[in-house]
Amino acid sequence: METVVGEYARARKMGLKQVDEAFSRGGFPYPRALDDACPDWQRLSMASLGTMEIPLSLVGGTVTRGRQGMFSCGFLPIAEEGSEFSTKWEALLAHQLEEGISDPIRVYEYLQRFYVLEGNKRVSVARFLGMAAIDAQVTRIMPAHGTPEAEAYDEFLRFWAVCPLYGLDFSKPGSYLRMAKLLGRSLDEPWPTEQVQRLRSAFALFSRAYEGKKAARAGASAADAFLVYLQAYATSDPLAAGEGKMSERIRAIMGELKVASQDEPIAYASELPEAKGVVPSIRSTVRQVVGRRPVHLAFIYDKTPQTSGWIALHELGREALSQDDEALVRTSAYAGCSDEESFAEAVESALADDADLVVTVSPRQFEQTLRAAVAHPKARFVNCSIKLSSDKVRTFYARMYEAKFVLGALAACLATNHQIGYLAVSPIYGAMSEINAFALGAAMIDPEATIHLEWVTSDAVDWRAAMRAAGVSVLSGLDFSDPADDEKPCGLCTVAEDGTMGIAAMPVWDWSRYYALIARAIRDESWGKDAKATRDHARNYWPGMGSGVVRIQCSEELAEGHRRLVDALGNAVAGGALLPFDARIVDQGGRVRRELGQDQLPDEELASMSWLAANVSGRLPRRYELSDDGRRAVEASGVIPADDGAGAGER
Repeated sequence: METVVGEYARARKMGLKQVDEAFSRGGFPYPRALDDACPDWQRLSMASLGTMEIPLSLVGGTVTRGRQGMFSCGFLPIAEEGSEFSTKWEALLAHQLEEGISDPIRVYEYLQRFYVLEGNKRVSVARFLGMAAIDAQVTRIMPAHGTPEAEAYDEFLRFWAVCPLYGLDFSKPGSYLRMAKLLGRSLDEPWPTEQVQRLRSAFALFSRAYEGKKAARAGASAADAFLVYLQAYATSDPLAAGEGKMSERIRAIMGELKVASQDEPIAYASELPEAKGVVPSIRSTVRQVVGRRPVHLAFIYDKTPQTSGWIALHELGREALSQDDEALVRTSAYAGCSDEESFAEAVESALADDADLVVTVSPRQFEQTLRAAVAHPKARFVNCSIKLSSDKVRTFYARMYEAKFVLGALAACLATNHQIGYLAVSPIYGAMSEINAFALGAAMIDPEATIHLEWVTSDAVDWRAAMRAAGVSVLSGLDFSDPADDEKPCGLCTVAEDGTMGIAAMPVWDWSRYYALIARAIRDESWGKDAKATRDHARNYWPGMGSGVVRIQCSEELAEGHRRLVDALGNAVAGGALLPFDARIVDQGGRVRRELGQDQLPDEELASMSWLAANVSGRLPRRYELSDDGRRAVEASGVIPADDGAGAGER
């Protein structure tokens, strides 16, 4: 006992300090009780997991309230010195130091937190000694079925089945699958024991390095921060780094961690920096000082213009930008850079060529772009996507939903039977707002209009047969041609009885104007000023018809009255006098999403929208129903889970 003389007094002093600190910040000063965390826990389903080593950091409380007053919130003792409790605590400490405590404690696990049934003092001694883990007999409590807690816990259980590891309690859906993919694993096959041990050790090292940083105080949990770390260093064996290397890397991605800690991490902007009003030409947007070198925009594509209509659209914008005035803006392009090696080589080449901005045009490239930005902190990077957040990579897109609203109104004018078709590509962020805006525009003209939705990347349904069966008389096709299938309709088309189609109007993405605005922002240095204005938030540029980057081009064969309608509605939307979602909106399930007179739907909701308006006939596809391209798009930027758990039996 001589070796522990005075140790209880020291432990109690530390415990009382924890109590005072908890009181000062308005927290609970004692261990939480399972009775409080889940009052009806005894009526829930339970499963015995046997004896295992559990992290002491996740031992958060006691089963009942009876022992709470003996410990601080950090499980250090606070009972009076000389009490029976203090004597037993010191004896247990001496036993631990001399022989070690071999008897496991007994705990209940609920939502990845452990509540002690037997062994509170053993936990307290272990905490005082700075031990990382303790042996325990664990009984798992399953959250009530149908609750949000159960939905989130189901994701954890799927992870646990292949990698039995506690502590990685992510706050966002899909994070376990994302982590598995970043580590080259899945949630379908058990992970090798060595991989589980590497992940356990790496996360423990990361947590220690992270908790002392300012980013930790910003609010992101260690698990959420660890996922950001894995994303940033996925190609450089992130689990192999030592604590010093991890500290260095955490400092390098501090901005990313601060963004991840925000409840609303993205600041949306309807205009690019300082780009007020419509800019007539590239020459007037970027001419500032005679003799300055041209602004160099380097484009890195994951596909080629010959295989992707989306890439071809951006390439047209790049070529128009270059041809306007090569003395003011110059561009370079690297196509087919889908794998990590070719992408990294393209970035190195572009930066060696003094690129002022590296542009990637697909959400599939976002993580590659982020890793390049981390590796080259002084370079500028942008990615064409929406709702993907990063401090180092700004994102951009266009409010195509504004044009779709106008086209929906035109479609209702042209439809002969209230039946209107809509072809969507993939259920990615931003797509649902376009579908619903189109449906609202149609309903504004024809309250009986029905929008028949099909997905061109879904293998589950023959969209051509589905449209014929629905008897659609007007069809909203793709926004641009598909080199792989030139028979897919583009734009808003009228459908004759024999199935032939005629284009009535086309939505236009004017990427040359967009890139002109970006060049201007770089040339006049407003790009850097804008970063300071949105500190600790990701920046997403999301301009619409008012900026000129989105417009509608009508066919010459369209009736004069219909062209006037498109012009009038388009001008009203561009000027802000008519807002696509300024209506009473009801979804397919009958839920009122917005009442008349309520505030406008925020940009975050428009970007992440995952529901369909009541006058839309159709549904979101399941992941397994999508083509390979559709699945890759969903994994990068999807509004449906990247893996919705569908098994072969559901196919």
